[in-house]
Amino acid sequence: MISLLAIVAASLATVPTAHASDAGWISVCGYSHRQMADPIVYPGVSSAGHLHDFYGNKTTDGFSTYKSLLAGTTSCAMGSDLAGYWAPAVIVRGAAIKPRSANFYYQHITRPAKAIHAFPARLRMIAGDSHATKPAPTTKVTYWGCTHGGPRKSFRQPVNCLNGWVTAHINFPDCWDGRHTDSLDHKSHMAYSVDPRDDGVYQCPKSHPVPVPRLIYALEFPVHDGRKISLSSGPAYTMHADFFNAWRQRRLVHFVHVCLKVNVDCGKPGT
Repeated sequence: MISLLAIVAASLATVPTAHASDAGWISVCGYSHRQMADPIVYPGVSSAGHLHDFYGNKTTDGFSTYKSLLAGTTSCAMGSDLAGYWAPAVIVRGAAIKPRSANFYYQHITRPAKAIHAFPARLRMIAGDSHATKPAPTTKVTYWGCTHGGPRKSFRQPVNCLNGWVTAHINFPDCWDGRHTDSLDHKSHMAYSVDPRDDGVYQCPKSHPVPVPRLIYALEFPVHDGRKISLSSGPAYTMHADFFNAWRQRRLVHFVHVCLKVNVDCGKPGT
């Protein structure tokens, strides 16, 4: 079985590969639908914001709740993954295009592994900045790369991947405050782990003491030259993503226990 580390290292440079764990699993979820809705930022509104591509839960719309998502169906290979995953639509020559594939990595870099908790039920969070006015100084949160040929290094903005495919990556925070499943900005209840001694031992800050899985979206698009890409939210540097946890919670806890807590590479369950 190809390890998670081998798959991710081929196109990701943001998470230091010397420190990243190959433990975890990948939830493979097909493209579901496209809609100008966002049940986290604009709950209870049928059409607002910009166009999003939705993966995972097939019922996700502006009126989605935890209860409605649990009653829905999923495009994921694992039927227990009813979570809602979404990101802005990718635009090429004025038209929105569908991705070639969508993989959702559940990993960890914090230590000790046995301290990791599953995402709480109903957790909502956003990574990235849809209102960014310039590329971020680092590629910690969102970054672009190439797969299946072309440059494999990550970039702040998509580049010409030659015969490879452009891939967008969105890296979510892996530390929780232990109390709230959402916050006013949909970010403050979460934080990124840090390596205070620069020795590869990542820890959660005291303000967000509960380590949770490191969730990474990897969205591959049928585009070779990434310089032609824009997003429904604006330039490529406005890439961001939303996550609404509606997993069958017992199954999510199970995977955390049998994959992350004991450092096991569980591959792509359900495929």
